[in-house]
Amino acid sequence: MFHMSPVNYPNLSFPLTKEHLTGYIKNQLPLNYHVHFSDIEKDKIAEDILKSYGTNSEEFILDNLIYANCGEFEFIGGDFDVLINKIIEKSISLEGDSINIIVRDYCRIQYTQRLNLAFIFSEEFSYDIDYMNHQDEFYMKQMIAKHERWWLKFNLGLFLDAALKYAKHCNNKAFVKDIEAFKEAISKEQPPFLNIIPEYIDSWQHHANKQEKVLSDVISNG
Repeated sequence: MFHMSPVNYPNLSFPLTKEHLTGYIKNQLPLNYHVHFSDIEKDKIAEDILKSYGTNSEEFILDNLIYANCGEFEFIGGDFDVLINKIIEKSISLEGDSINIIVRDYCRIQYTQRLNLAFIFSEEFSYDIDYMNHQDEFYMKQMIAKHERWWLKFNLGLFLDAALKYAKHCNNKAFVKDIEAFKEAISKEQPPFLNIIPEYIDSWQHHANKQEKVLSDVISNG
């Protein structure tokens, strides 16, 4: 996931381009895409997705980016706290386990995103950062990877802190326990991975061992 305000600067704003959108689409591809396809191949997949909605769909989407803003591509961690404060302040009654379901599903998505980052930046996470070589291109990529991972963890923490505030306000001890478990699982939870490529797809069989190795390598780095 790309983030439009990596230092959480609320007034950061700049025009969104096709490259921003295709980069966003590429980074949202399922985990196995990041194992089996190169950056060039994933760029092509993102381009095809952008064009897949019909005649002139690409032009339509790009025209709409003119009216989009950076915040629409950001985490909801901070905003969720604002929402929870309003719910508590105005004593808004929520239906059933709606907040519980939102928290559970959002955490699952972010756990998967963490693993996505580990695959996307698998090479960068494989080496210690050489802070004395800060003008090197690989150093820059490592810093991007480091900040992406930190930003993901930080914002998920903000989200769960807000949910915990609501759970304690409602005196929902079971929900408090669930949230604390979610917080403990940050950077530890391993989402289920897709099965190895089926044997009948002969042309893909050489990827199977790679998938197993990469998955093993990135879990400790994720």
